[in-house]
Parts: sequence; structure tokens; C-alpha cells
Amino acid sequence: MIQLWSAWVYGGIIVLVSCWRIFLTLNSLQWVHWWSKSPSRNPPVYPYWIPFLGHSIPFIQDPGAFVDGLQQRYGDRYPVEIVLGPIRGYFVAGSEAINNLLRSPRNLSPKPFIALVMENMFGTPPGTMPLYRQDDSGIAPTPLPNTHVAPEHRIYYHQHKSAHRFLTGDALRHMTERFTRVLSRELHRDAAIGPDDDWVQLPDLYTFWKSRIFHAAVHALFGPYLTLLTPGFEQDFWHYMDAIPTLTMGLPRWMIPGAYAARDRVFTAVKTWHRFARAHSDYRQNGPDDPDWDKYWGSTWLKVRQQFGQDSGWMDEDALAAEDVALLVAANANAILSAIWVLLHIYADPDLHQRLKPEFDRAMVQPFPTSLSSTTTSQQTEFDITTLVNSPRLQSVYAEVLRMRIALLLNRTPVHTEAQLGPWRLKRGQFIVMSTQHAAYDDEAWGPRRMQDGRYPLDQFWAERFLVQDEGGKEQFSLDGLSGAWIPYGGGGFMCPGRHFAKQEILGSVAIFQSYYELEVVDRPKGWLPRPDRRFYGVGAMPPAEPIPFRIRRRRR
Repeated sequence: MIQLWSAWVYGGIIVLVSCWRIFLTLNSLQWVHWWSKSPSRNPPVYPYWIPFLGHSIPFIQDPGAFVDGLQQRYGDRYPVEIVLGPIRGYFVAGSEAINNLLRSPRNLSPKPFIALVMENMFGTPPGTMPLYRQDDSGIAPTPLPNTHVAPEHRIYYHQHKSAHRFLTGDALRHMTERFTRVLSRELHRDAAIGPDDDWVQLPDLYTFWKSRIFHAAVHALFGPYLTLLTPGFEQDFWHYMDAIPTLTMGLPRWMIPGAYAARDRVFTAVKTWHRFARAHSDYRQNGPDDPDWDKYWGSTWLKVRQQFGQDSGWMDEDALAAEDVALLVAANANAILSAIWVLLHIYADPDLHQRLKPEFDRAMVQPFPTSLSSTTTSQQTEFDITTLVNSPRLQSVYAEVLRMRIALLLNRTPVHTEAQLGPWRLKRGQFIVMSTQHAAYDDEAWGPRRMQDGRYPLDQFWAERFLVQDEGGKEQFSLDGLSGAWIPYGGGGFMCPGRHFAKQEILGSVAIFQSYYELEVVDRPKGWLPRPDRRFYGVGAMPPAEPIPFRIRRRRR
């Protein structure tokens, strides 16, 4: 009897749930039909079950599946309003719409979302948040009209200006040279592989390679003491990176204590380094005539950032640490993971590897004697980074990897008035969310030429997708016609300022790796590639979701 009653209740629940879902679907369709004829053109609301929480639970559980569901249900036809607890926003698909939003006028800004990320992901203290939230003066030298932000509080202009100074021209070249030399030294001396040419089998290429790139990248930008003062810093950093998808949800500390603990350890290390650097080197010596790097601060950029924070009057020790934790993540996470994917795609395809080998060899300069000499008699290798990053074939592989492996949810917010997207009105103060993955897989935007009339669909890696021929039949790298489709760095005035260093870091590290090592993935089928970890959908490059067993030996020269 009890079993019969339970079955009846359970069946009744199924019927009720089914009826409710049918009601929501019909209601949604009726609303869309009415809305399409309405002159007001407010976007439809994606149906949800739980008041206030809205779509929070499915979004937290699997943001990629949630966004994919929106795309499958509504396509590119119109914006859709979504509800994430107290936050309301719009999801926008379609490369043309995305391009218009990213290149939109001053009314659409990423700053409200940047402030949210600084608070949730990077731990900026509440007392400092007005510095990020109240700066509406823009990123140009002249503040926007009718804004009244003190010069020492224009944080977005400061970030834009200092990034341009240190991530372009000679400063960029010096930083890349420092990165490649340190990485070359590390591989030259790598005791895990040894000096001979015997194969060594290791459990995971991802763990092996990210560690070596991380050490070189941190040294080039932050100097040696960030890692020297906290010997476990690298491990703490990657634990923190694993916690980032959780931290972005803005959940309280008591709900996710492990994620907060991982961030706290990185914070402590950065604050320890700041105190040490301030005690040994004057951060105010950062002018154009001063050295562009020292062993305490690393790049002079870190001195400039420290001075702005100190002079703003808003930043305490924790806020200064949050700023540099944000830079640490921005400078390393996506570039390192992308470099690993480039390496994997090249070594998974022996034919591609052979086609690219001349490109690497062409960029290699003669081995040079160096003060960083190793215990072996051989010399380090060095590459002409300009030759590397201008190779059409290498650029095409790099761009294809970023197309497939970067999964960002870009954001803009109407900050002054409501925004207009075609016939649709987007309310002031509500986030507008755009997926780089959906843009990267938009058949209409990429067109038949970029897929060779279906021979190379967008869900397949194709190393030559970005190659075109000039009038003389010579291969050229091209992004023409892909505005709003290839957007791994965002777009418009807020496009990632570190994209040039990231490109050089990615291609430079792969070039150095293949100059020192031979590599084979083992215990996996020919051409195997690991699945991407979709827990990181929305926050950047998705790391491999499974180990990559491999064997490695030094390359015979």
C-alpha cells in the first residue's frame, strides 16, 4: 500500500512538473509572439522556476550548458533577459550583434563587471570598491564630459596608460626576451629530463609544461622574489586558479571555505613580496630614464602600479595585493594554457609538426654563450621573436587554438542611458553577456571559405583556417571579416592590452620547447587530444580535463 501510494505521489509530481514546463514553454512562446509585434521591444525573459534565484542554480552548476541552452532555444534572433539572483542581464548571440556591442559608443562599458570581478575573484576589500565603481571618467587622457573624478582616482585611465607603456614597443620586446631567456635556461638545465637522449616517461604533460612556463613568465614580469620568498607559491597559484570558477559566483566564505583559503595563500605571498620589494627598491623610481626592470619589483610596470595605488588614498595592503593578483592571473592563466594547447595540437598531428618545423628553424638564431650557462657543454637556444610571431602558419595555428580553447563570457553594461541593439532596448545598469565560444562556432559569420565549403567545420581543428593567398599566391595570415567572430581578447577600446605579450609568450614557449625536446603522448590513440575542462567555461582558457601521459627526451642537435 505504501509502495502504491509512493508511486502515485511520484507519478503526480512528474505530471505536475511536466505540466508546469509545458506552461512555461507555451507562455514563453506566446510572449515572444506578442513581443515581436510590440513597439516597446523589451527582450523576453528566459523562463525560470524559483523566484529571486532565477537561473542561478543551473548557471552555477554548469555555465557552459546554461549558455548553450540559451543559444539552442533562442538562436541569434534577439537578446534574452536572464536572472541571477539580484543580478539581471541579457544574453546576446550573433557575431554582428557582438561586434556592434564591443565597438559601441561610450555608453556601454565593462567597468561594472570589472568591479564585480575585482571584488569576487580577486578579493578587493569593500572599502576600496568605490574607486572602481565611481570612476566614470573613461580611459582617455581627457576625462569624459560631466565627470568629476580626481586625477589620482582615475584608475581605468591609469591601467590603460601604464599597460600601453609597458606592453608595446621596446618594453614589450625586453619583457619577451627576458621570458624566453629564462625559459630557455630552465629547459637547458632541466634535471627531470637529464643531459642524455634517453626517453623519460612522465604522467602528465599539462603539469610538466605549465610549471616551466609559469616560472619564466613570473620571473619576467614580477622578478624572482615573488616565488623565492614563498617556496610553495606556484602550487598555491594553481590551487587558486582551480577555485576561480567557484569564486566568480560571489558565494560567501562559509559556503566555499576552500576556495577562499586558496586565494588567501596567494594574497599572503603577494603582500610578503610587496613588503620586501618596498624595503629594497624605491617604487617611485619608474620614469622613462630609469631601468625598465629590477630584481625586486620585476618590470617597472609593477612600480608604476604600486605608486598609483599608494597615491590614490584608497588602497590598503590588501587592495594593492588584489591589483597584482589580478595582473598575475591575467598575465599567466590564459597564455600558459593556450601554449599547452598549441603544443598538444602540433604534436598530435605529425604532418602538421613537420610542416611547422621549418618555421621554427627559420626563427632560431645561433646558440649564444651566456652568463646563465648550465652545467653541460651545450649552449642555450634563442629565437628571433619577430620572425616567430610573423610566420603566417604559426599565427594561424595560434589563432585556431584560441578560437577553440578560449571560452570567455564578455560583458558590457549601459552606464548612462538604456542601450539600443537594433529594435531592442537594453536597460541601463544591466549586464550584457556575450560568449566568445558561440562567436567562434558561428557558421554564418565564418562563411564557407573559412570552412572550405564544409570540409573543415568549426567544431574541428584546422591549422590553416586563418591563411589566405595574396595576389602572388603567397600565404598570408588574415583576420579580415572576423570582427565579432574571433574575439578571444574581447574587442573595442577595452580589448585585452596584454594580447601582444600573450602571443609572443605562447609562440615563444612552443618554439623553445620543440628546440630542446622530442615528445610522444603514450597510452592514447593516435591523434588523441584531451577533453577541455568546461568548469572553466566563461573565465578564459579551458585546461585539459584529463592527464596527458607522455615520454620525452632531449632533442639531438
